[in-house]
Amino acid sequence: MSGRGIGVAGALFAAIDAGPKTWEEGGLWRRRPAVRLYRWRRSLQAAVVLLVAAAAILLVPLLVLATGLVAYPWSLLVQMVDVDAGHRLATGYSGLIARAFSPGMLPTYIPRLVTFVLGLAVLVLVAAALRPIPREKRRGHRERGPWWTRLVGSPWCAAPGLQHFRQALWQLFRGPVNAKEPSSSELGKRYVELLAENLGQPGFRELIVTTLDLESRTDLIFAMIAEQRRERFFHRGHSDAKASRHQEGASRHKVETPPYERPGDLVDLAGTGRGQVLDALAGALSLPVLTEPHLIAFSPESYWKGETHRSCDRPAAIDRLLHELVVSGVEQVIVVSACSDRSAPHRLSRPYGTLESRLSEHLSAAEASAVRDGVAAQASRFQGVFLIQPAHNPVGPFDFKGAYDERSDRFQSLEELVDRGYEDAYRQFIEPVVGGTD
Repeated sequence: MSGRGIGVAGALFAAIDAGPKTWEEGGLWRRRPAVRLYRWRRSLQAAVVLLVAAAAILLVPLLVLATGLVAYPWSLLVQMVDVDAGHRLATGYSGLIARAFSPGMLPTYIPRLVTFVLGLAVLVLVAAALRPIPREKRRGHRERGPWWTRLVGSPWCAAPGLQHFRQALWQLFRGPVNAKEPSSSELGKRYVELLAENLGQPGFRELIVTTLDLESRTDLIFAMIAEQRRERFFHRGHSDAKASRHQEGASRHKVETPPYERPGDLVDLAGTGRGQVLDALAGALSLPVLTEPHLIAFSPESYWKGETHRSCDRPAAIDRLLHELVVSGVEQVIVVSACSDRSAPHRLSRPYGTLESRLSEHLSAAEASAVRDGVAAQASRFQGVFLIQPAHNPVGPFDFKGAYDERSDRFQSLEELVDRGYEDAYRQFIEPVVGGTD
């Protein structure tokens, strides 16, 4: 099983024979209320609430004046019954408005309240920017930059999504026992032990996932490979050099390492990277710029000698994944993508202009292009490459509650998207490929 981005979560579950947990009722994508993988940072949420409160305070004078739309017609109706009572009602209301807008009332208190609320919003952002990193989350000692650059910083947080997948994995391990959830490192070690002990058994599969290392500017490949191919996969450069020297004899032939195969790219989940399964997941869930990069602390015995690197997702990493599958000995690949094919005319969609819709549109286009280019570039290296993708999908990467489909004039939920994916797999692969073989 292999994946990048949200595909890392699916690969982690499918590799340990827990694929149904991703689509069954009450699973990862069929929960009520609908799961949200990202949220705005707490400080930004508080600042926005305070800004809304300041705007509401500014509307108070207008609302006070708007009460005249009710008071004066009511006084007119009262005058039809009792002229003096209606006159007193209108006069009393006029006096009330006059007192409300006197120098010591609304003109004095409204500016003060607005200034206080806006100052409180700025104070919340400054406090969040100056807040030290908790000791349990502190990795490395590098500065995060000037404090004023962190007033807004990355607006989103990927913590809800990571916690969602962690809880789902922990439920698989704890069973009916109500035990405390372990740390990410400990849970990752339990995952690796389960996978390593059952590789080769029905439902258990080798694992290759990726995330981008911002420090080394290359992809990190987290892999769990069967023992008979593990040495060749993780030490491919050394073994190729030995074979070349053996064949060439005394010649001084220099073996060039392919550009993909650089030292430090590979993380052996059965070795020095034993507790870093959830680091791979957290890095894959981290969006460039919009979320803070995930910090991966490497083992002192690893190639990076205990360094801490920042990581995030890279939509174009499918080409690298396909390359790693070739090296691992895979001969046939099934590529699954939720991005629909728009290579024909009359398939335009209306942009909504929100931050989520713009980011969703960009990520969908980048992934669709990466899938198309990656499959075209690597297809000749496999005996068979099968692509499964929807003909039409209105649900974007961040539409966790579903989306309105303009073409069919109806709302499409995330659960329905899962059902359509099953149908696409049956129609595009099972019937023509599995059912068509002799």
